[in-house]
Formats: sequence, structure tokens, C-alpha cells
Amino acid sequence: MILKEPIVILANGAFPKSEIPLNILKKAKNIICLDGATNNLIKYGIEPTLIIGDLDSIKTKYKTKYKNIIIEINDQNQNDLRKALNWIEKNNYKSVTVLGATGNREDHFIGNIFGILDTDYSIEIELITDYGVFQILKKGEHIIQSHIGQTVSFFTSKKTAKVSTFMLKYSFIKKNISDSFSYTLNESISNSFKVEILKGKVLLFTGHK
Repeated sequence: MILKEPIVILANGAFPKSEIPLNILKKAKNIICLDGATNNLIKYGIEPTLIIGDLDSIKTKYKTKYKNIIIEINDQNQNDLRKALNWIEKNNYKSVTVLGATGNREDHFIGNIFGILDTDYSIEIELITDYGVFQILKKGEHIIQSHIGQTVSFFTSKKTAKVSTFMLKYSFIKKNISDSFSYTLNESISNSFKVEILKGKVLLFTGHK
């Protein structure tokens, strides 16, 4: 199956409610549902392009109806999001947007975040919630479109990242990020800001408002 980009993955967390993720869902060329997320997407009035997962939560009637577009993967060492991301990377797609990865179960959300942060995917991944955007920044210079007062936070799971930032309220130069919590709750002071990753990688969160 050949998918057209932009590709959206709909995870089986809380279904999006705010305007930004819902508009992305409506405009998606192709939607990959993770197992039971199929139930919510169809209830919303949209059909999936592809369904990936271990099929433990999709309704039986949809499992039958969409059997030709289901990829069943029973590997319990991977959650359904990582299964879908691995499939996308294997099939040489460049980028994906993930929706519905938060809510309902916090352990699933944390697993999704660390799964993206600690796996060295070649694809560009944006995880968009009702409140903001998570994205991985790797070595190099990144210009992030923003607005004055936008919430900005940085996370890393390894103590190897070295980062410089510009046009943030609390900017830092060649700073070693030594823990996963001290570089949160920053703020943009411009319509864009720059992040230079000198070593390692970080997870960037930017709020919608």
C-alpha cells in the first residue's frame, strides 16, 4: 500500500477535541489508526486508510469490515505507536503527525513520549495534542515558528545533550542539559526562536497558546 503524505497516525488515547488537531485530522491524506482508535475515528465520520496493532481493542465488526487494510502485529515488546512508526520508516516515508497519543492512560502517554525520544527514527515526528506540539530536535540549527508568550519546554532522557537557544525568555548558550526537568516552562519572546543542538537530541514542547 502506497500512502500519500501528509500521513497522520491516530493513537488510541483521548480523541482530539481542540481545533488544531481536528483540522489536521480532517486534512490528512491518509490516516493510520492504531487498533481501537478505529472505533473513535469512524464514530467521528472518517474512515481509516490503514489499521496497525495487535487488534485487542478494535470492534469485531470493524476488524471484519476493514480486514484488507489491517496489519496485525502481535509483538508485545512494542506498543502500537512504535509498530506504526517502524512500518512508516521501513516504507521510506519522511514524516508523520501523531494525534490521540495523550489522555485516558498516563502510562501509555509516557511510553509514547519515551518511545519517540529514545528511538533513533530517521523520520520527522510531530506529536500534537489539544494543548501543544512535541517534536525531536537533533544535532544542528533549528528555527521554530512561534509567538510571543508561547510556552517552550525541553526534555531529554540522557545527560549528553548540549544546547544553545536564542529569543527565549531564559536563553542559554552551550548548556549541558543534565536532567529531564530543569529546562521546562520557558517562554518565547518573538515570532520565532532558534535552537542549536551541539550534541545529542532533545524533545521540544511548544504550547498552542
